[in-house]
Order: sequence, then C-alpha cells, then structure tokens
Amino acid sequence: MPFAGFHLLVPIAVIAGIAMLLAHAAAKFVPFYRSEIDKEVAATRYHAIDGLRGFLALAVMCHHAVITHFLYSTGQWQLPPSHIAIFLGRGGVALFFMITAFLFWSRALREASHFDVRAFYWGRIRRMVPMYATSTTALIVTVLCLTHFQIRVPMFELLKEIVSWMSFPTLFGLNINAYPSTGLVNTVYWSLAYEWMFYLAFPLLLLFTRGPAQLLLTLVGSLLIVLFSSYQVEWYFITGMAVAALSERFGPSPLLLSPIASLVVLAFLGLAVTFDWMLYDWLGALIMLVPFYVIANGNTMFGVLTCRCARLLGMISYSLYLIHNFVLYLGFRLVDHVLGVVKINESAFWAATAVCAIITIALSMLTFRYIESPALRAKLPAFFAPRAGVALPRVSRADSRRSDRQDLAA
Repeated sequence: MPFAGFHLLVPIAVIAGIAMLLAHAAAKFVPFYRSEIDKEVAATRYHAIDGLRGFLALAVMCHHAVITHFLYSTGQWQLPPSHIAIFLGRGGVALFFMITAFLFWSRALREASHFDVRAFYWGRIRRMVPMYATSTTALIVTVLCLTHFQIRVPMFELLKEIVSWMSFPTLFGLNINAYPSTGLVNTVYWSLAYEWMFYLAFPLLLLFTRGPAQLLLTLVGSLLIVLFSSYQVEWYFITGMAVAALSERFGPSPLLLSPIASLVVLAFLGLAVTFDWMLYDWLGALIMLVPFYVIANGNTMFGVLTCRCARLLGMISYSLYLIHNFVLYLGFRLVDHVLGVVKINESAFWAATAVCAIITIALSMLTFRYIESPALRAKLPAFFAPRAGVALPRVSRADSRRSDRQDLAA
C-alpha cells in the first residue's frame, strides 16, 4: 500500500534533513537568530526539550501531508492506514501536551507558595495570542478569497463565524461564508483548546503541589478522564506532570544521559508506533512517559536535540505548527489544479511536500522574528500588575522569562 510501511521514513528523513539545512543556514548567517541561539545556549533551560519541539512540529506536518494525499484520493480527512503516519501526528501532539504540563508543573513544584498568577496568564497571552491571531486571520482571508469575496451568508452570521475562529476554538467548527471546507484550511487549532483548558485549571492545580496531594490529583484526574473525556488526550497532561514530579524527586542521573538511554528512547517510540490506534489512551501515555522522562532529564539523543539547527527549529516551532497545514492546503490545491494529486507518483508527492516544508519554515522564521519575538518581550501591562498596597508574591523576572520561552502550544 502506498504511503504506508517503513519506507515512509525515507522521505520524512529527507524533509527533516532539508529543514535542518535551512535552520543551520539561518542560525549561522542571520544575526538575529545567531544571537537568539547564543542566548538560549547560555541560559538555564531544558535544552533537549528546546530541540525536540522543532522535530515534533515537522512530524505533525508530515502526518498532515499523508492525510492530504488520502483526502484527494478518498474525499475524506481521516487517519491514514499507516502506523508510522498516525504516530507522527498523534505522538507529536501527545509530546507537545507533555512538554506543556512538564514545564509548568516543574515550575509549580518549585514556586507554588509564591506563584504569580497574573504574570502566568500574561505570559500565556503574549506567547500564544499574537501568532494565533495572525494564523486565523490568514485563514479567514483565504476563505474569503476562495469565495471570491462574495458574502454568502447574513452579515451577523459571518461575524459569528469569524469570532468562532478567533476564540481559541471555544466555538470551533463553523464554516466561514458558507465555504464547506473551512476546517481543512488549517486543522491544528483543536489542540490549542486543550492547552487553554490546562492553563485555566492551573491555579486550581497549584493547591495539589505538596506531598500526597499530588497523588490525589492524579487519581481524581484519571477518574475524570475515564468518565468524561471522549478524546483521552488529557492523559498526556497527567503524564507530563508525573514526569515533572519524578524529576523533582529523583533528579537527573548519569544513566539517563548515556547512549543506552538514547536507545531506550528509540525502542519505546518504536513500541508506541505499534499502539498508534490507542495512543490517546492511558496505555499509550504510559509508553510515552518513558522516552519523555529520559529527554526531559537531559538526554540529547546523541547530540541531535541540542545542535544549533535543532534549537532554531524548536524556537520557531509554534509558528511552524500553526502555519504548516495552511501551506499544505494551498500548495496541494495548486498541485491538484495543475497536475492532479492522485495522478502524481509518490516521489513527486513528497517533492511537493518538501517544497511546502521549505515555504513553511521560511514563513515561520519571519513570523517568529516579527510577531512572536516582539510579543515575548512585551512588558506586563499596568492593569495586570498588583494595585498599590496589595502584597502579591511574584516569581523573579529571570524565572518568568525562562518559563515563557520554554513552552509550546501545540
């Protein structure tokens, strides 16, 4: 069967290699990125996680590329009949959720008694909102272009549809201007809703940072997932928090940094591939806990995760995540118009995907430089600051900046 089996790893590896070459060039020759990476290298960070994020975003892109092929073949956007292709997407998103939970729960375990909730939410806003607004604006303009700017629904309905896409999809799913494929222009936003649910619950979670309370939180959270979750992705927030608690309790070990530990990571990822249909499940979460624990505690996978090109891909990974499906959708609409997606062979399809990857990475470098980076440097507004006479414990500015730059909404 085409687009299935281990031979999928060849074009995916080629695309990853192209991405690393582009990132290497930018890291070496673009002063802004050279400076940013130097600062990152010198900072106290979870360095292996920095590089991991870029590869996860590329994995999700390749996952969506395979789905795109089957969309043109079958007319349906659905999981492809490939263990590897499914894992690239589901495993990538799962690890993004684990990263978010790990980073913030690690911070909570260190700073729960003086955690500044105002600064936390301002950090989430400046980290996620500007690029999300840019991405959804591009989606809305694209749909209006595809409908030739002819208003096909009542103006109030059109406004409601636009608001539904601009609201971190709390009202997600409405087609814009009667364009039936609105959701296919960019399919990644669903995961951001789960990120924000975690953020909104975080002040409550801070009550469970000490001793047996963590175990109680795990048990109650697990029960709620079993009883009420239809998608089961919340298991990855729990396992990410568990990795943070275990890391805080036992600390890094030389064994976790060894080549043997790197091979264990690869073995467990291979095991997870065989569980792709149930990866969003408690068993899949337990399998993924092991490789993530090793990487979160400093294993660089033979140095790959901390090389400068991997760091750059991780730096732009939020933009890459939000842009890639948009580029794939428009790119393959063009391919289908000129050649027909179902008519080209597998090699040509992956060549087109590689071109889309190059465009996505170039756009992501621009959006990080001119949208994300300025927003990350924005100061806490006066209305977020505590009023005079109100004593509100705060984290240090250095800790706040370090945490803001660590996480990704995936």
